[in-house]
Amino acid sequence: MRTGPSGPPMVMPPVARMAAVTTAPHAFCDFENVTAGSNPGSIGSETARTGWGSFWLASRRNFRLVSGGPMSGRHSRLIWIVFAAGLAACEPRPEQPAEADIQAARKAAVSFDIRMKREITDRLERGEDPVAVYLAYADNVPGWGLEISNAEKIDFSRTAITVRNPANSPDAWEMRQMELFNLLADGGQDPESFEVAEIVSEGDEKVFRWMRPTLMGEACMACHGEAVSERIKLLLGQEYPLDDALGYSEGQLGGAYSVRKVLSVDGKEPPPYVAKTLPQRLPADQRRPD
Repeated sequence: MRTGPSGPPMVMPPVARMAAVTTAPHAFCDFENVTAGSNPGSIGSETARTGWGSFWLASRRNFRLVSGGPMSGRHSRLIWIVFAAGLAACEPRPEQPAEADIQAARKAAVSFDIRMKREITDRLERGEDPVAVYLAYADNVPGWGLEISNAEKIDFSRTAITVRNPANSPDAWEMRQMELFNLLADGGQDPESFEVAEIVSEGDEKVFRWMRPTLMGEACMACHGEAVSERIKLLLGQEYPLDDALGYSEGQLGGAYSVRKVLSVDGKEPPPYVAKTLPQRLPADQRRPD
């Protein structure tokens, strides 16, 4: 299963470490002295050692399901914590993300999912004009992400390996996670169980990062599939001349939700969150194709 319509991406496997792991050897990794946490509902309290340049390509059985909150039960997702391998043979485990930050990221994604279904997907499934629905999507959906970001004081966004709007292109961290999502999906894992959370250093900032993939549904095919109508293609060509988000099939990985939150700057409290706004767009009636 690939993320983009142009074929499977080159996989750049990150160094990954799990919430809980087995001690069995792995073809791609040399983890030693792994001790899983005793609480089966937590992210774990384990330590691990790894050689430089190694990585762990984990399957579902190597993870502990994170329980509790809105994603419990059948919505439980797998979390793996990604970290850079040290040049030395042994490295202690990195700082783990706070459960509150993980739950806030999940809440943001669920809020967006619900609104997308109610205001966009359901309209297409009722047979409404795809052009009218697309114009409503283009005018309103970017604002939903900003509303969520401003409410939660996080940077909530959507991205993909192949994007329609270049402004939504992934950064290096996001690209690595989506390539890993692809790799696990190609190996038969359930994409709906994928989730990644990590604390990373970005310059002088310590940053919480989170990501969960999204799947292409039947309604998405109206604007992203292999048989998009000529009217939609004309509109897309006018608004997104660099569009690279066509040719998908139903059930395919389409991209991911991404959350970024600055935890500290140079070891100190970060500045207050500044609410963001969207640039103005032409009215829909001026953009609608003839």
